[in-house]
Amino acid sequence: MDRTAFAAGRLATPLRWWSRAQLAQIAARIDAAWAAWAREWLAAREASSAIATCAHAWDGPQAPSQSWSPMGGDAWLSTAEAWFALLLNEPRGGADAAAASPVANALCLRARDALVAELRAAAGVDSGVDSGVDSGVDSGVGAPPAPLIFRRWSGAVVVTLHGADRIAARLLMAAPLVERLIVPNAEALAPKRHGSLVEVPRACASHKVTAAVRLASCELELGTLAGLRVGDVISLPHALDAPLQVLVGDSRVCDAFLGRRGLAKAIELAPHSEHSRTRPTQESNA
Repeated sequence: MDRTAFAAGRLATPLRWWSRAQLAQIAARIDAAWAAWAREWLAAREASSAIATCAHAWDGPQAPSQSWSPMGGDAWLSTAEAWFALLLNEPRGGADAAAASPVANALCLRARDALVAELRAAAGVDSGVDSGVDSGVDSGVGAPPAPLIFRRWSGAVVVTLHGADRIAARLLMAAPLVERLIVPNAEALAPKRHGSLVEVPRACASHKVTAAVRLASCELELGTLAGLRVGDVISLPHALDAPLQVLVGDSRVCDAFLGRRGLAKAIELAPHSEHSRTRPTQESNA
């Protein structure tokens, strides 16, 4: 860390980097504007191939600062050599600005102004108005981008506009503008989808609980407990005609009488108040 920067009162520049998903967000936003412009200004075949890709400004070839025209609001546009050929529907390398007629030049300039308007709207850029946010690469309103914008971790991105397998233009955006365009935590901001409301019994119907069937408890002296052997009989304070207790957790929910169904023991549920009820003798198998 350079301590002299703090001693001189200079602020540290934050390091900015974007994920692939965030770069894709930017590309998709500019791609829509690029495609809309292409449908108005290019031939059908070229318009159908219009696509935008986005990468960090420090990745790939860098155009000289003089080739970037300011769009205001931390954005610059650079038209490539294929711009005139693409607009005039010429083969690759078949047209350039120097050889174009005045009419062709005027057409290309109008097309460029239309593209700038589309890109400004897509990027939320106000013409001639600076973002007012410190990008760490102050170039001034209307000035070409500072060399620092192309340094690693600057947060700047370049959106490349392709058409007919050629690069027509590049859009350079500084970090403050990129931050405003990226939707943070897109999944978290998406509206939550809930199912339709149902009654509480229906909502709880598939929830499983454990039920226990219990006889009355008894107390034993510790010496008696220590002397118990297999085969010993313990008398319980539970009358033969008294129901069993059905519990869920620690809560007694109802009573029950012991019986059988087929080869398995079974219980018949009874209300908690029916303590004196006796099971019919044909079903009693306690």
